[in-house]
Amino acid sequence: LPLILGELRQSTPHLRVDVDMANSMAIARRVADFEIDMGLIEGPCHLPELSAEPWLIDELLIVAGQRHPLALKQQVTLDDLRTAEWLLREPGSGTREEVERLLLLHLHDLAETRQIGSSEAIKHTLAQGIGISCLSRWVVRDLLASEVLVGLPHALPALTRRFFLIRHRDKYISPGLERFWENCSQFVSHEFLFLFIKQVRATKTICFRNLSTSHIV
Repeated sequence: LPLILGELRQSTPHLRVDVDMANSMAIARRVADFEIDMGLIEGPCHLPELSAEPWLIDELLIVAGQRHPLALKQQVTLDDLRTAEWLLREPGSGTREEVERLLLLHLHDLAETRQIGSSEAIKHTLAQGIGISCLSRWVVRDLLASEVLVGLPHALPALTRRFFLIRHRDKYISPGLERFWENCSQFVSHEFLFLFIKQVRATKTICFRNLSTSHIV
């Protein structure tokens, strides 16, 4: 996001972008109520009045603190994963919806779960040796690099999810909103995409408002 905003500042210095963060359900509801112009969400959109455009693909990793018993195993079994204590985001989070969808497809049940309200809080709880979780690689990259967290070796297929750009189908598309939407869409194929994801991965869904200016040609 900072790279997109920085590029916009260079090309369209008078464009004002206000940024808020919440979970996917809350952002979708605010877009539907015309409270905000558009949103970036971490999972599918379920409101028919909204238009959703597929955006980035994110890799999810099953991780634990380096002191967790499963971190000491050379191979974690499906039964290990089923019976582990899982730390998950709150209901309404796109991350939680996608993680549950992907995990339950293979594990069918999670015996014990705890709810924690942000990915940052989850990863720092994991660092204390409490529970396991499934988080974006970019959220946990720093603690993986320092070996505070470890990726658990398992037999599940690669876990990925899709981000979406959303806006109301009846929303008036101002020049500023159109410009910002196009910049987000085009950024997927930008040569700095890898850098963007590595440096900027947000812990919550992002929304935008006041995407307007009288100076855009």
